[in-house]
Amino acid sequence: MTTTNHATNTQLSSPQPTSNQPTGSQPISNQSATNQSSANPHLTPVIQVETWQSNQLDEYLALYHSSGIKRPLADKPRMAKLFQGANLLLSARIDGKLVGLARCLTDGAYVCYVSDLLVAGECQRQGIGRLLLQTLAEKLGPQVQLLLLSAPTAMTYYPKMGFAPLNNAFAIERQY
Repeated sequence: MTTTNHATNTQLSSPQPTSNQPTGSQPISNQSATNQSSANPHLTPVIQVETWQSNQLDEYLALYHSSGIKRPLADKPRMAKLFQGANLLLSARIDGKLVGLARCLTDGAYVCYVSDLLVAGECQRQGIGRLLLQTLAEKLGPQVQLLLLSAPTAMTYYPKMGFAPLNNAFAIERQY
């Protein structure tokens, strides 16, 4: 995986319909990344598409632990399966360190389910989650609806990001 410690200025295009699986790490920039950290440019996160590699499990688990998100972190095989099943992973890295992640399932044409949006505890409230969501929306384009289930503690966050509550959704809860 290639990472840099600065944002690039490439423009995003809609995903190609040939595959729903990313083909490697592709740095993605976002105008808000440049604007967000003008006072401290070395803290600008690089947002990139990542392809799941099993040797990343401990790095990803450390991020989940730091973020406070509730997942079965002690069950490594289940967590590895969780990442293998995602067909779009957007990471946020500062100087190569993983500080944010959007784990998604998408068809790239109509809908994208944001399974997880998380930011390392020490980097929260710095706009990294917003940057991940903005980049995701730009990458997929306006024809793709973003959906997610919110943690109770984040119910006031998502409306600020442009999400509207739904009253036409259903769920069957997992047993464990």
